[in-house]
Amino acid sequence: MTITDNTVTETSGAAAAGGGVFIPPGGTLTMTNSSITVNRAEYGAGLYSYGAMTITGSTIADNRLTVAKGGGAGIYTVDTLANITNSTIAGNFNLVAGGGYGGGNRHRRTKYFHAPRHFQSEQRHHRQ
Repeated sequence: MTITDNTVTETSGAAAAGGGVFIPPGGTLTMTNSSITVNRAEYGAGLYSYGAMTITGSTIADNRLTVAKGGGAGIYTVDTLANITNSTIAGNFNLVAGGGYGGGNRHRRTKYFHAPRHFQSEQRHHRQ
């Protein structure tokens, strides 16, 4: 999947995984100068990926987990490589108190290369 100069914003309810973007096993993501914002899911509210990712000059922000034991409000990755440069990952958190993992990022067996411009991995709880 390629996302360039675009915004991915969920408008129709919460997903189980990948509220904004879901990359299946074997898939890839190239994201440039784009945003994934205001999405909701149990896991990977902004982005859930089994595939290799290259993210450049982009923002993943203000995404929300919808269950107490969810994970990766901004990004959730599994068994993949991630190259993130000049990007912002911030303001992602769990709507439900009582758990959850990785406010900004949750990864399992993932190798990251290059630090984002701004990386904020908090686990905050917020009720609306």
